[in-house]
Amino acid sequence: MNIPKQIDEIVLHRQEKLPQIQQMIERLENVNNVIQKLEKVCQDAFSEKPQIYESLFNQCPEIAENLRLVNTKSFRQKYEKVQETLNQLYNRFSRKQIHISFVGRAGQGKSLVMQKISGLSGDIIPSSNGSDCTGTKSIITNQDTTGVHAEIIFYSKNEYKDIVNKYIQEIFGNSTYEINSVEEISVLKQCNLETKVESNAQKQSLFLQLNKYIEHSDVVLPLLGTTQTIPAEEIESYVAQYSHLDKSHKYYKYLGVKVANIKCQFPFSQCGKIVLVDTIGLGDTALDIREKMLSTVSEDSDAIVMMTRPDPQRPSIVQYDIDIVN
Repeated sequence: MNIPKQIDEIVLHRQEKLPQIQQMIERLENVNNVIQKLEKVCQDAFSEKPQIYESLFNQCPEIAENLRLVNTKSFRQKYEKVQETLNQLYNRFSRKQIHISFVGRAGQGKSLVMQKISGLSGDIIPSSNGSDCTGTKSIITNQDTTGVHAEIIFYSKNEYKDIVNKYIQEIFGNSTYEINSVEEISVLKQCNLETKVESNAQKQSLFLQLNKYIEHSDVVLPLLGTTQTIPAEEIESYVAQYSHLDKSHKYYKYLGVKVANIKCQFPFSQCGKIVLVDTIGLGDTALDIREKMLSTVSEDSDAIVMMTRPDPQRPSIVQYDIDIVN
């Protein structure tokens, strides 16, 4: 089996379909332009000064009645969904590699498998026995290069602010603690928020996550909105929650990392043009882990490997796994 040749054939076959997808995108946009013109006509026809339509409506009152019945809400909903699907398809078929995402609960061996395939160690692809270790999404690309490096893309200040506010909303509801800028995070340190959290296990857990953003904002804020090229020996401190050698040695830069693009040459010649996507383990107590995984599946993936590790003490497939598959 010549895997690199098969991958090249798949990539070529996909790219041959790009003109067809582009044509569909253009046709959809043409339809949208027509609907927008219709919406403008309806808006103008029943505005406060519809003089240009008065004569037409007097001659053909049924036109006015038909325009009143125009409702484009259903079209808008379907248009946005189809547009998103076509754009995702175009982006996927434009890729020059096959993207394989690894998903599953924390501690199921995702990172270990990716280490074996890529030749990278635990200080670059975080792994730990049964506990949350991966801090952010990593995309590992097999390419002809010397050494290992990572391009770290950080959230913008506005994106980071929204993350903090979502935690606040989930924990405190409509409260006075919402921030308008990341610079206001330091003010939250003075609010004694811990004493105001309900004695609810889920909210207590979310508060522990929020507290990381508050207490370590001085580490993350200078990096927001930037893209950093990082050598191999420093990658772990950006993508992991703690050192693979010493769990007591915590990292916090990952809080601000949107994605880590890691480039290296895989040790197996049969790997071909593949990209491995490492996702945060499901079950991590951070917000939106499930949603981020589903987004990765739809936007970054050509294939998905769902990992579950045999356990002699209980069935290896649990209901949570089944729900994720569905």
